[in-house]
Amino acid sequence: MKKWAILCLALLPLSVATRGPAEKRQPKILVGEMAPNLPLEGDKNGATLATFRGHPVLIHLWATWCGPCMESMPDFIRLVNSFHGSDLVVLMMDRDHNPIDAHFYLLKNGITWPAYHDTGRFMKDFGGSGIPSTALIDRDGIVRYHHTGEGLSAKTEGKLKNAIASALARKVGAPAGADDTQP
Repeated sequence: MKKWAILCLALLPLSVATRGPAEKRQPKILVGEMAPNLPLEGDKNGATLATFRGHPVLIHLWATWCGPCMESMPDFIRLVNSFHGSDLVVLMMDRDHNPIDAHFYLLKNGITWPAYHDTGRFMKDFGGSGIPSTALIDRDGIVRYHHTGEGLSAKTEGKLKNAIASALARKVGAPAGADDTQP
């Protein structure tokens, strides 16, 4: 038992040194890259991200047990609602242990955007470093914004709002501008 404890203590600095805070980890999907064509788990029609090609897609990974997710949800809802009437597609991807918890939260708060339960694939492919995590994909399937970590600060909210407005204005096949952002 004593040898086991010594081994654990010896390996602790190594594990801490290789795992930094979420903000320091490199996301697997970077702004400017093509988004993976992931299936939307649980969609009865077999939809994938490519199903929405031609529309800007905002993906939000969250969970009801996540404090920062719940704290920032009202700001996220307000921001998305400011684009009501546009062709922005919003996909809510919950990471709850029980998807019913997320379903009831969305229902209780009048959120009617398409909602899916992520079993880990979206989180892995869009950074894998934590939630909340938000990604914006343009009409051509290119990631134009990605942020993982704390909720919407004034700075990240402004960047996301600008990225959405730019994605809505950009036509399919149009060259990307200098407005592509990654906080």
